[in-house]
Amino acid sequence: MASSKFAIVIIVFALAILRFPDSAASGASHFGGFDALYSFGDSMADTGNLISEGLGPIGAFDRFPYGETYFGRPTGRCSNGRLMIDFIAERFDLPFLNAYLDRNASFANGVNFAVAGATALDASYLESVGIVLPFTKSSLNVQLDWFETHLASLCSTHKECRAKLGTALFFLGEIGGNDYNYAIFKGKTISEATSLMPLIIKTIKDAAKKVIKHGARHLIVPGNFPTGCATCYLTAFRSTNSSDYDGRRCLKRYNEFAQLHNNQLQLMLQSLRERFPSVNIQYADYYNVSLQVSIMLRLWVST
Repeated sequence: MASSKFAIVIIVFALAILRFPDSAASGASHFGGFDALYSFGDSMADTGNLISEGLGPIGAFDRFPYGETYFGRPTGRCSNGRLMIDFIAERFDLPFLNAYLDRNASFANGVNFAVAGATALDASYLESVGIVLPFTKSSLNVQLDWFETHLASLCSTHKECRAKLGTALFFLGEIGGNDYNYAIFKGKTISEATSLMPLIIKTIKDAAKKVIKHGARHLIVPGNFPTGCATCYLTAFRSTNSSDYDGRRCLKRYNEFAQLHNNQLQLMLQSLRERFPSVNIQYADYYNVSLQVSIMLRLWVST
């Protein structure tokens, strides 16, 4: 009974972030009409790219318990079961997305370019400001390069590409969270991490413009999670001062930081909607849905 309750929680999470208006752009119905899914981001969506890059001794995603619950084998997902992108694919009657670096995979219904540990900003820039990347250098721009390489095998003219991509759903993120994580756990202050924010938002904006230029008409851009509730933050930055915590026992300043990013992201998305009024651009509210799921999980554990 417990496992079925947990599945319901995750399904609610996956579906709650997908709210298309009735005025969605033509070419696909707002539920069930997409014939392909393209995913960019980090570990929230990676279905095998990082392990294909080769993790070496730091990797654990290629062995149990990863993949144990649903697939019966490790798949490269940072989970023992499905990810949100898997539930989203199921919701739109699409097969699970294969990782781009799996050269033997089928990409008939889209591609997953996300890489666990990926950043929005390029590795060269982050390293120039003293932020070393521990897992991968496959930033958002690298993933976009992969996407454009894939396009060459998908369509031969701009018109043909626009026709194919116009009936696809693009998931751009979550991305940017690792930029902040690496900075903060490297010892950067919140103020120093905040200085990265304008460039991160611009990088996401430029990525959105690029896929729209190629023909994307349906785009979802998720925000950041409430990092002040994350176990790693609660452990690394635990405080004896009760005023540092909110009513959920989450660290206020890190949640406020995540909300600042999300507010800036939503302002940027509104500017994109004004520039591209025929494109359906949606914000996925990972922050508030995560808080709702945490409450539901507490209820699940207590029953």
